[in-house]
Amino acid sequence: MTFYHSDTTKTPFLSLQNLSFTYPGGEKPALEQITASVERGELVLLLGGTGSGKTTLLKLIKQLIAPFGTRTGEIRLAGEEVSCLPKETLAREVGYLFQHTQDQLCMPTPLEEMAFGLRQLGSPPAAISRRCGELSCYFGMENWLDTPIEQLSGGQRQLTALASVLAADPSLLLLDEPTAQLDPVHSRSFLEQLLRLHRDNGMTVLAALHQPESIYFQADRVLVLEQGRLLFSGTPEETADFLGKTNHPLFSALPAGCRAVRVLGYPASRGKEPLQEKDLSRLTATPLPAAPPKPPLLTLKEVTAAYPGQSRPVLREVDLQLGAGELFVLLGANGCGKTTLLKTIAGLIPLCSGSIRLEGEKSTLWRPTAFAQVGYLPQDPMELFDADRLEEDLLSYGRSRGLDQAQVEGLLDQPLFSPLKWVWKQNPLDLSGGQRQLAALAKLMLKKPKLLLLDEPGKGLDAAASARLGERLSKLAEEGIAILLSCHDPDFAARYGHRCGFLFHGQLLPAQPPEEFFAGNRFYLTSLQQYFPAKGRMALLPEQLGRKEGRP
Repeated sequence: MTFYHSDTTKTPFLSLQNLSFTYPGGEKPALEQITASVERGELVLLLGGTGSGKTTLLKLIKQLIAPFGTRTGEIRLAGEEVSCLPKETLAREVGYLFQHTQDQLCMPTPLEEMAFGLRQLGSPPAAISRRCGELSCYFGMENWLDTPIEQLSGGQRQLTALASVLAADPSLLLLDEPTAQLDPVHSRSFLEQLLRLHRDNGMTVLAALHQPESIYFQADRVLVLEQGRLLFSGTPEETADFLGKTNHPLFSALPAGCRAVRVLGYPASRGKEPLQEKDLSRLTATPLPAAPPKPPLLTLKEVTAAYPGQSRPVLREVDLQLGAGELFVLLGANGCGKTTLLKTIAGLIPLCSGSIRLEGEKSTLWRPTAFAQVGYLPQDPMELFDADRLEEDLLSYGRSRGLDQAQVEGLLDQPLFSPLKWVWKQNPLDLSGGQRQLAALAKLMLKKPKLLLLDEPGKGLDAAASARLGERLSKLAEEGIAILLSCHDPDFAARYGHRCGFLFHGQLLPAQPPEEFFAGNRFYLTSLQQYFPAKGRMALLPEQLGRKEGRP
């Protein structure tokens, strides 16, 4: 059976009718009475807060990876209920790109990854070679087809995953936060490839994105989920105006232009077009507050580090001083060494040379009591969980730290962690990427550390949850906790960082306050900087903008 080439009818290509779903042990439905449709050839964006049901919805449509639970209502693809379709048909016709490439890539090289799915579907060798050759040319993969997957950049891994999904020639492509792991440059590049794919092939695409900045106004429609319900469905312009007028938290996820034009009194949809010179002249910008100097807590001196068994260092003579109560943001491309630096400080990778001192004590001599004051969030938060239920995992860890049940569950009363109430009894494996991040951070906070090392803590979080994270980290910094985090979100770095440092080729360039750091950049920019013309970049963030008095 094939849907992609069947003739068009009045029936929507993808139809959801009164769709509800509840996880085992769930206190409320993850999805509730969803009715929506996607027409053939449309590019539809799926927006929603962390835990709003986006991942659950996409997995139910794919069906082969549907979570355990109780489902009611209908999901129809070209008029056929997906639960009644043969597995082979679903495998061919519905492509699914996971948020984490490690959940998807299983072969040694990109070429083998592309061929793997086709072999499973019984395609003949000649057809496999032709399809792999076609896709590698389309995405410009020829020069790294035989490169080991672990040596690829984040952008290359994501393109490999996309190409492997497209190899089966699916009729419907489902994307679950495909850019969450990518730096801004690779993220824009990936989304441009997605747009090209949609334009060139008429591919039907349903994409969940927390930061749809560069393709938002290119979409045909937008579906907005809120706490498992469909809040709004409309064109990008209609959705922008709705979220802007209602001051909805998701408005901050829209392109920066939507927020900038609101300062001038225009409807949010006006942000689709660039600002004119007369509009720029009506704007003012307030400088970001400068952070006062902090007493040193962590000091790195000429740190060089390499992974065991590798002679080539990943970090080369890195110097860094982090103050107690300072929030320091590490930025840089995928593969530049951010994760390696955090792991080295956490004691997970040995030093080749140099020194690391925490409160003056060398890392090689850290006592268990000292190391217990360091909280490390790995890039994959699932590394922190070993129980079948989130509740069991956190309560057990809390008991090991001398905390009772009330103290552990008290975390759920904090705004940042309150969404975990609805998944408290679920298996961590069933959580969305953003929920996993929140759960991992909650577990770290039970440790009450002096130093937090956070590897991409905001990935998978929607704009509102990201803001709550930034506010919580700022509060922790005010309490004297030193925070070193890696980040792919320039807006987050500009908004919450006290200093920003750029890692390049294993070296940490001199750190600067956000305004100095981003003012000197031409490509690594905040979303507002990208919206403004090059000569009119007066601010980093929309909240800095104001309107000149006396100017309508």
